[in-house]
Amino acid sequence: MGEKFRLIIDKIFDPAKHYALEEAMMRLMDEDALYPNTLRLRRVKKSALIGFFENPNDTINLDFAIKNKVKIVRRHNPGGTIYQDLGSFMFTTLYRDGRFLSNLSEEETYQEFGDLIIKFLSKFGIKGERRGLNDVVVNDRKIFGSSFIKIGDAISYTGTILVNMDLDFLSKLIKFNKIKYIDKKFYNIKDSLTTISRELNRKIYIKDAFDKFIEAFKAKFDIEVIKGKLVENEIKLMRKLYFEKYKKRDWTFSEKKEYEEIYTKKVKSGLIILRGKFEEKIYEIKIYGDFLISEREKISIIESNLKGKTFDKGIEFIKNLNLNEDLKIGLIELLNGIKKEKGGLWPPLIN
Repeated sequence: MGEKFRLIIDKIFDPAKHYALEEAMMRLMDEDALYPNTLRLRRVKKSALIGFFENPNDTINLDFAIKNKVKIVRRHNPGGTIYQDLGSFMFTTLYRDGRFLSNLSEEETYQEFGDLIIKFLSKFGIKGERRGLNDVVVNDRKIFGSSFIKIGDAISYTGTILVNMDLDFLSKLIKFNKIKYIDKKFYNIKDSLTTISRELNRKIYIKDAFDKFIEAFKAKFDIEVIKGKLVENEIKLMRKLYFEKYKKRDWTFSEKKEYEEIYTKKVKSGLIILRGKFEEKIYEIKIYGDFLISEREKISIIESNLKGKTFDKGIEFIKNLNLNEDLKIGLIELLNGIKKEKGGLWPPLIN
């Protein structure tokens, strides 16, 4: 038997409180070397959860969301906008640097958890397979997506499993991005997704899914799972983050300057969207998208270091940055494309 994990199954159905707790747990784990490995299972009511680097105006039909009382919350982790209701569930695996799978690369971590989901689906007689970096599909339709993030010494891997989700409702809420699906055969979101119930043509109860997932988790990683509960410092910090951050409209709908120039590129982990002011150099730049990156602060570093630079110097900076290879190549190709569009090499500026 390997390491031990505390199992938390709570009844936090408000997405803002959910993400406040997730961040609280990561912060406390980073500060306390004795903080336990934790496996958390949870659900939320009708919610649109946007990735940290996304703009809700780009991904959500906001009028439909308001009319149907869908809560919209910005996540603390990267990736694409997802819809969740009580017909899906999310798991979060929390562990510190030096424990569990922390010796693996980011890509290897996604592979290990992808294999876990395949093992879990097999308990229902469903054959799944990994696609791209962070998805699991059944007959080429996505049934699972995930995200990986670090805060100091704390590591969090989060995944969403579609069990009985209302795909019709989802397709009306989430905008269909043709670029994202350009290499696939689907022309709407509903057809690109599936659920366990859809594959089996019968309703699956969430408790049954929970039980089978825990069994698969223990078997895959050879660990002991001990049911636990949230403690006082977790609840206290969750409440603080909820009221001071996740509950506030500015967290999700922060007013960001929009630029007329928009450039998009699809990479292995998602879409990169550049907005800015580009001429003979990079005057302004903002990076959006549903791409994956474990250390999200690197995006702010890239933005601040590219601003005011020539394209060549900006590209050189990215080349020397420790960054996921697909994201690095995507950014370089985008900047090269903008440079070419703007006329290639420019003459020196005259002050």
